[in-house]
Amino acid sequence: MNSTTKNVLSSIRLRSLSPILLLSLFLAVGSNARAQQPAADAAATTPAPIPAGNLTQAQLVDILTKMGAVVKTEGDAPSGDIISVIFPYSHTKTVTPGGYPIPPYPITDDLVHQLSKLPKITAVEFNMSNGLTEAAIKDIGGMKQLEHLSLGAGVHLDDTSMADIAGLTKLNYLRLSGAAGITDTGFATLENFKQLQTLWLAETKFGDVAMQHLKPLTQLKDMTFYGTPATDTGADVLLGLPNLVSVRLGPHMTSAETAKLHAALPNCRFFR
Repeated sequence: MNSTTKNVLSSIRLRSLSPILLLSLFLAVGSNARAQQPAADAAATTPAPIPAGNLTQAQLVDILTKMGAVVKTEGDAPSGDIISVIFPYSHTKTVTPGGYPIPPYPITDDLVHQLSKLPKITAVEFNMSNGLTEAAIKDIGGMKQLEHLSLGAGVHLDDTSMADIAGLTKLNYLRLSGAAGITDTGFATLENFKQLQTLWLAETKFGDVAMQHLKPLTQLKDMTFYGTPATDTGADVLLGLPNLVSVRLGPHMTSAETAKLHAALPNCRFFR
């Protein structure tokens, strides 16, 4: 029995109440206490604001971890340079170690700007965040050392965004899933990423014209374009990518085209 219940009952002569009325009183008081609990829980999970201005690496690691990111440092040493920051996909509502209710992740342009100054960071995933603007994409485009980049689910991208990241020629992994604002003009930027081994373009406008920009990407091993308008006509480009081992096809691909691709690339797995 909580203190609220005790205080209420202590002011009442229990012997004067019938058993049914007494039970009703207990249930009413308990329900009131439970109704107040969510508000208390919400207050307990309200995160502290992210400090403004330049942050030390130690501060960044602490903030990123509390926001729910997986942070990797050089040599896995606490004092090692940050080399990877991954905000993983989360399809269920949860609360981060710092009290942030996610998704979405509370990533800001200012935080991305500070990360862009880190000289040894080679992998970033800003997934499930709707708070970033083109200013953040420009900062990401300045991180020429990047090898792994994901800007999926919630991050608004368009042709300007693709132009901003066009200089990331060291990329071997690129995920732009859900980026419905990119057109054929923006997808032309893919030709710059000749080191790509993994490319995810699910739920985008990646069609037959855009498929032609894959021709220079002969290092590709893993390709995903489900949920796109690409057809058999565009998919013939895959015949010229000999290193493919896994391709998740779009909904407009026919069984005949899949059979043709598999015959030409027997070491590659094609699935929907």
